[in-house]
Amino acid sequence: YHTLADAEAANGQHDRVIGTMSGLLAFSEDDASAFEIRGRARLKIGENDEGIGDIRRAVEMEPDNPDFLVSLGAGLMRAGRAKEARKVLGSALAADDKNSRAHLLLGLLARGEGKGQVALKHHQSAVLFEPEDARAHYELAVTHNILGQNEEAEESFGKAVDLEPENGIYWYSYGDLLRLVGRTEDAAAAYRQSVRLAPNNPRAWERLAQTLIETEQLKDAAKQLKRGIGKVDHPRLYFLLAQVYRQANKKERAAEALENYLEAAPQGAPDRKAAKQQLRKLR
Repeated sequence: YHTLADAEAANGQHDRVIGTMSGLLAFSEDDASAFEIRGRARLKIGENDEGIGDIRRAVEMEPDNPDFLVSLGAGLMRAGRAKEARKVLGSALAADDKNSRAHLLLGLLARGEGKGQVALKHHQSAVLFEPEDARAHYELAVTHNILGQNEEAEESFGKAVDLEPENGIYWYSYGDLLRLVGRTEDAAAAYRQSVRLAPNNPRAWERLAQTLIETEQLKDAAKQLKRGIGKVDHPRLYFLLAQVYRQANKKERAAEALENYLEAAPQGAPDRKAAKQQLRKLR
């Protein structure tokens, strides 16, 4: 049962995990790990109360199991119950003060409350106790970035993408940091990786185009914007495409892109006024 549930979870088949563990529990209600696994699967599909209930049952059966406590803390965080989550995660560290995931989640809670230095200590501990965990390096990088520690953030983002090179979100955030410190060409390379791995992220297409425009790679910028327009619903890509065409002195194409932007962009979009003004000048 557990092997089957692991395979189902790896394939994102959380409903099947719930069914598999329910089948196991029908034969043996004293399997704490079955409750914990079913609880995590329920959380994945948005059944927060049921998921928390299952994991709490596992914790009642094995109250000193730090992994169960961490899973419960994660569920409480997902449900917006931060105070309870902090208490449970504190209990996880009391049971195992080197539990990387407990430190990771406590760091996220602290960061959400604006306690940057507390978050930093927890995320440094998460990396210390699980140095091959890409997520730990990523969250440490984000915390460094928030604290204005750009050099440290760059190092941690680099480690995250080294450990998990197929994660488009990590590449996107790394690109933002590289752009912030003025490494525009390296940022463009990171955004290229991001749109390749996570083509449904509209901001990655926007950032990639902006970096190419900034480095005057107008032909490539137009190419990437057209690709992005075909992948995501993000009207601002039309606005940027018009900017590219204006800089290339292609007035008719610029006007067409602005018309497409105004048709797609919602009322109140920040670029609508500028788009109308530019369109009048082109006509």
